[in-house]
Amino acid sequence: MNVFNIPISDPAGPPGLVSSLVEGIVHSPLQWPYLLSLWGCLLLGGLYLRKAAKLPLPPGPSPLPIIGNIHQLLSKPLPETLLEWHQKYGPIVSFQSGSRLMVSIASHNVCQDLMLRKGTLYNSRPNIVVAGRYATQGLHIALMPFGKQWQAHRRILASVTTENASRKYRQLEEVESLQVMLDFLSSDDFSAIFRRYSASVTNALGYGRRLTHGDEAEFHEAEQLARRLVDVIMTDFHFALVEVFPILDYLPGFLAPWKAFGKKYYSEATSFYSKNLLKAQSTPSWNWVKHSLTRPEAQDMSTDEISMLFGTALQAAVETIPSVLRVFVKAMLLHPECLAKAQIELDQIVGHDRLPSFSDMSSLPYINAIVNECCRWQAVIALGLPHCNTQDDEYSGYRIPKGTLVFANAWAIGFDEGLYNNARDFLPERWIENPELPNSAAFGYGRRVCPGKFIGVDSLFINIARMLWGYEFAHGKRKVTLWGIDHAFTSSPRDFDAEFSIRSAKHRETLEKLRTVADTDADVILGKIEADYQA
Repeated sequence: MNVFNIPISDPAGPPGLVSSLVEGIVHSPLQWPYLLSLWGCLLLGGLYLRKAAKLPLPPGPSPLPIIGNIHQLLSKPLPETLLEWHQKYGPIVSFQSGSRLMVSIASHNVCQDLMLRKGTLYNSRPNIVVAGRYATQGLHIALMPFGKQWQAHRRILASVTTENASRKYRQLEEVESLQVMLDFLSSDDFSAIFRRYSASVTNALGYGRRLTHGDEAEFHEAEQLARRLVDVIMTDFHFALVEVFPILDYLPGFLAPWKAFGKKYYSEATSFYSKNLLKAQSTPSWNWVKHSLTRPEAQDMSTDEISMLFGTALQAAVETIPSVLRVFVKAMLLHPECLAKAQIELDQIVGHDRLPSFSDMSSLPYINAIVNECCRWQAVIALGLPHCNTQDDEYSGYRIPKGTLVFANAWAIGFDEGLYNNARDFLPERWIENPELPNSAAFGYGRRVCPGKFIGVDSLFINIARMLWGYEFAHGKRKVTLWGIDHAFTSSPRDFDAEFSIRSAKHRETLEKLRTVADTDADVILGKIEADYQA
């Protein structure tokens, strides 16, 4: 029985990487020799892929020769196309994107089986040509295949992102979220306010310096660096082509523009991240860089490797937390009954004379439920990064050949009616009625789970609790739409406006009394964190 309900986004949304690829095939002035050589190579590869096998692939749409199912991925963003395929074919769907076999999983239990219980087979990553091999030279931890290098990087990050370690950072998150609250007194630009918060928390932890204004050079350079890579991957035909036909990477440089781009991008990225690394080492305060450089895993790593480890890991956090907070604002505008219910809980537990803090966390079940529902309802990492199995595998009567790109489809899992009744609806109550509901898809599965999960959840809780405590939400000039979503690196709500007004004069007075706390120097906060580590 089909358990998937399918929301369809606005057709005006950007088509994404696959669409740019198909459009490029139709309109690009590529020379015929280029296309003929591609055709010949792919025919040879196709002979191998078509050989008989004892078990079938997971069900899915029939592919065409050479291009596979690319022609079916043009009309709408990939997460929504896959939702439709899951409705038709079930929780495990296979499809062909060029020469790459892909499997989408829309079942929490299947993800647990493959990525946790069979984790030794599925913990690796496929070859990501542009962003992985060239732009980051294999040093991006999220794109790195499983092996000793990835294990060393992961151990360094894990040393500062465990659940116990993450609790030490709550004072910083409270100070930064207080700055968020004060910013809303004079601005409704929630997207910019959320980006500053996320960038400041990660920069303070990673490098020892808060970004209190959002106009610091580090802030803008990091944003531009991330945006340039995403934009070129999503819009350039050649860059899309090599990802679905990796054999094209054997072409000489003059026919492979991604190689020159990657070399230049890597040089700029390592220059920027290395400067941050040096600043972190010279600052008087404790920070992740200083802490990690003392670990044995770091002793044999080059400056580029260490700087890329922290630079890319911190940038991922800067992208994701603001997107989830935008989903939160969207949900409150569309569901004022949830906002009112949350404010009743906050008024009863916290009152008007102080802000919510982490000490209130266990006493605010509805706020925690809103956090969980924001992560599930419109997952901002819709498909996650693909896992890759390192050996042929069989599962539930299907074969999954070695090297398949396997997606834990958080977007589809979030709409699984077998797990979440009325899955398309924003219903925080579901998490109170059933506290055992899984929400793993938001953070990944197996050994590839997001290392910053606990910091992320804490950041969402403290910002959501405080915004609901202090502000009323109203629609702005650009109205929010239910399924208006831009699918790119993150699946974030399409741009909309909102207006925030302080709930009462008492709430304003409480906030104003805390302005000096928001100015707390990073050295003071990080010094306390260091003392906690040494205790």
